[in-house]
Amino acid sequence: DTPNDPVSPVLDAARNKGSGEIASLFNGINPRQIFGSQTGGTYNNLESPAEQQAQQKQRLVHLGVIIASFCAPFFSILQILFPSAMQWSMFHSPTWLGYLATVPALVLVVIYASRALRIGTFAEVSKAQWLSLAWFRLDAMVVMGFLLLVGWGDWLVSLCLFIVGVYLAVRVMQTERRLQQVVHNTQLLRTELGAGD
Repeated sequence: DTPNDPVSPVLDAARNKGSGEIASLFNGINPRQIFGSQTGGTYNNLESPAEQQAQQKQRLVHLGVIIASFCAPFFSILQILFPSAMQWSMFHSPTWLGYLATVPALVLVVIYASRALRIGTFAEVSKAQWLSLAWFRLDAMVVMGFLLLVGWGDWLVSLCLFIVGVYLAVRVMQTERRLQQVVHNTQLLRTELGAGD
C-alpha cells in the first residue's frame, strides 16, 4: 500500500475487529480495486469503457430531464399568452371534460400549496419523511399531468411532467434501495463487531 493511505487502516481495523461474514468481506481487498490509484492524496477512479458510456448516457438523460422541467412552465406561459400560436401543442377535448378536470386540479393545487407551506416550517426531517415528501411531490406532478392531458388536451406540458415524474420516481426508488442496503449493512456490521468483542 502507498504511504499515508487513508483506506488501508480502515480495512485493517475491520479485518482485525470483524468476524464471520463481515471479516470475510474485507479479506483480500485492495483499496486500489475499489477507489483506483492514489495521486496526491486522492483516488482516481478506474472505470471501464462500458461504465464510462453508461455514465455518459445517464448525463444525457439527466440533461433531458432538466430541459423538460424548465420547458413545462415555459410552455404553460406561452399557451396562456399566445393560445392561437400554441394550438399545435394541444388537441381538442370536450368542454365538459375540461370543466370536470378543473375541480380536482384546483383541489390538488390547494393541497400541494398547504403541504409545501407546512413543510417550510420544519427545521429538519427524517429519512422516512423525506421519502414521503418526495413521493407526494411526484404523485402531484403525475396527477396534474394526467388532468392536463385528459381535461385540456395539453399533451406537451403533460409530456414534460411525465418525463420529470418518471425520472424522479426511478431516482427515489434507487435512493430507497440504497438506504435499505445501508441500514442492513450497518446492522450486520454492528452485530459482527459486537460478536468480536
